[in-house]
Amino acid sequence: MQVPRKAEQHVRLNPEQGEYYDVLLESPVLLLSGVSFNAWYQRLTHILSTGAITLFYEMGYELGKDIAMELRARSKNPADMFSTGINHYFIIGMGRIEISIAQLLRMATLKQMAVKIKDNFPAIALGRTGRAECHITRGYLVGGVEALTGKQWVCEEPMCLCKNDLYCEFKLKRAPVKKRQV
Repeated sequence: MQVPRKAEQHVRLNPEQGEYYDVLLESPVLLLSGVSFNAWYQRLTHILSTGAITLFYEMGYELGKDIAMELRARSKNPADMFSTGINHYFIIGMGRIEISIAQLLRMATLKQMAVKIKDNFPAIALGRTGRAECHITRGYLVGGVEALTGKQWVCEEPMCLCKNDLYCEFKLKRAPVKKRQV
């Protein structure tokens, strides 16, 4: 996927005035350092234990869903929606998503897909921990894909910069359809 030439289509920055604005979501933006993200993550993990994983996942899920719903309102072309969402992720400083064009074009019919993210912000901010830590990204991917496909998905992260891998990789699979019980 190519990064758009005009980042201002997504984010408007005016540091002299302290104004940072996400044009896509029509919302102000908070610039967050990796040091601050790490401190929040560590503190929430200390207080909430494994509940922090759920919290970060849900935060990512809502962001991914919100972006996808906005994209869906602006375009009916699934490939355009996905490529804009991928570019937006990059422009807001989260990382470079790599996914094959074939997967994007067949998203509605796929039962699984692989997504690679280079320079993934959560992993860079958290450093080498020895385990997959990108729960906010897992949520972002699931929320976005569910909103665009109308189907339920699950996501795991077999490769992570935090585990000393070269990039983060996410495996998304369609969630099994639960049979209705009578």
